[in-house]
Amino acid sequence: MEQLFGAIPAVLGGLGANDGIDEAIVFAVWQRCAGQLLNERTKPIEFFENRLVVAVADETWQRHI
Repeated sequence: MEQLFGAIPAVLGGLGANDGIDEAIVFAVWQRCAGQLLNERTKPIEFFENRLVVAVADETWQRHI
């Protein structure tokens, strides 16, 4: 999985600057890598300045993520 995350900047750089594409790719990778449990309790809502903002189901998940 670390190799996948390590490759993302190179792929995004090759596509050129496009915030919408960057966000869509990061969201897709999150959903694929997070697994079923995290996907049931979280949702990526924003990717800005290389930071992913994720909504969580409750305060317990907020503390752990």
